[in-house]
Amino acid sequence: MVNFHKEGASIFDFGGQSSAPGAKDVSAEEEKSRIIPGIRALHDYRVRQNKRWNDVVISVDTFHASVAEAAVQAGADIINDISAGQLDSKMLPTIARLGKTVCLMHMRGTPQNMNSLADYPEGVIPTIAKELLERVVAAEEAGIRRWRIILDPGIGFAKTGAHNLEILRRFDELRDWPGLRGLLGW
Repeated sequence: MVNFHKEGASIFDFGGQSSAPGAKDVSAEEEKSRIIPGIRALHDYRVRQNKRWNDVVISVDTFHASVAEAAVQAGADIINDISAGQLDSKMLPTIARLGKTVCLMHMRGTPQNMNSLADYPEGVIPTIAKELLERVVAAEEAGIRRWRIILDPGIGFAKTGAHNLEILRRFDELRDWPGLRGLLGW
């Protein structure tokens, strides 16, 4: 990680299970056993390095609220949830209680079935915008402050190759969508 930081990396995202299409889900306990030692080690190293590592952010990639909570206790700063709080009803309230930043990604279904849900008859950009807005509302209703929400359009998640290209070509339009302004980066 030191070499990555020297090369300019400032966000380290720890994930304990694959979210590739068809990937098998692992238990929250297994996920924790895979990521907590690494998060704790990076957090402790960051603390020891003091100002030289102030720009380093630790992110946890999970859709399990218990994993997110354990990761924050170990030193994580951001919760990156591919399901935007849809796969664990406790996720958004947990994030609100923890007071952390969340990255809500657009995805339909689960990694096991998302490819079968890549149908956007009203258009990919308007649909993603509508569905992301719904997740922002749910996050805010759970108590997450708007300034703590980051959105991810979910390239490759319940999207075809053509959808992914359209998202890239029309990203400025999505980023400027009413209600989403200021929440999508790049």
